[in-house]
Amino acid sequence: MELAEVEVIRSVISRDLVGKKLKTLTLTTGAVCAKHKSSKEFRALAEGRTVKTVHRLGRQLIITLDSGSALVVALGASNSVTRAANAKVVKPKHTHAIITPTAGSEWRIADPDDTLQMWVAEPLAAGTSADLPRLASFILGGDGLTLRRSYPSLASSAVDISVDQVGSDLFAATMKAADAPVAVALADERLYAGLGPISIDETLYSSALRPDRNSAGLSSIELRRLHRTLTEIVAESIKQGGTSLEGGFRDPDGKLGSFQSQLQVTGRVGLPCAQCRFPLVSEKVGGSAHVFCAKCQA
Repeated sequence: MELAEVEVIRSVISRDLVGKKLKTLTLTTGAVCAKHKSSKEFRALAEGRTVKTVHRLGRQLIITLDSGSALVVALGASNSVTRAANAKVVKPKHTHAIITPTAGSEWRIADPDDTLQMWVAEPLAAGTSADLPRLASFILGGDGLTLRRSYPSLASSAVDISVDQVGSDLFAATMKAADAPVAVALADERLYAGLGPISIDETLYSSALRPDRNSAGLSSIELRRLHRTLTEIVAESIKQGGTSLEGGFRDPDGKLGSFQSQLQVTGRVGLPCAQCRFPLVSEKVGGSAHVFCAKCQA
């Protein structure tokens, strides 16, 4: 899952959970809530509380509660979230967490790679705010900045290109400082959260940049174009309900996304480039395969 898919999940959860009480939080392994002393402590902080809002920061769902705390669900790239009418519905394989409100649907989170993390984030006292890392301190505003300042455990969250108000100057500075192949810099979760191969490859194609170009060597014009294109592609992917390649991603109700119909390079190795008709190629950059046009992308 990338940013768009997590945003789709957030939207569905928000419509269903806001205003409801959390009856039970069921975990199959204590590793999911490793930030707490025990799963019992974790559950006690959230069960019986009413959901106020559901936000997103990268792949993290931040479910604020009437206690002032927030239930954080940090999803991994391979996790999936489904909604079931009741407990009798067969659970997906690898279901490691279940959120059950006092009324309505049961929410199941499948975690095949053991990457799911959940915790209850405690707020700072009124009138105080968390110290932000240098990168986050340059964010112009938005809900993400408010969440980081309110909950210390979220302060170091990487920048979310679609939630945070990130100017082209900050984006250019981070790319220059990364001094790495641009595909690697964009995928670096210490800088930008939730950018996977789909959004990266589509952005680089539309920006006419090879994935192995060094980020420190990009010109000011190239960096502005890259920033603009990235925000546009992530926004469009969210609008289209995410990307469902080969039936992979489905929203919590089983609905497929439609952004795959707009993909220019992803999944098209060997097929002709839409612009020059030269066959698209795939090469490993920083350990990950990236698809691009060797003729159009410089």
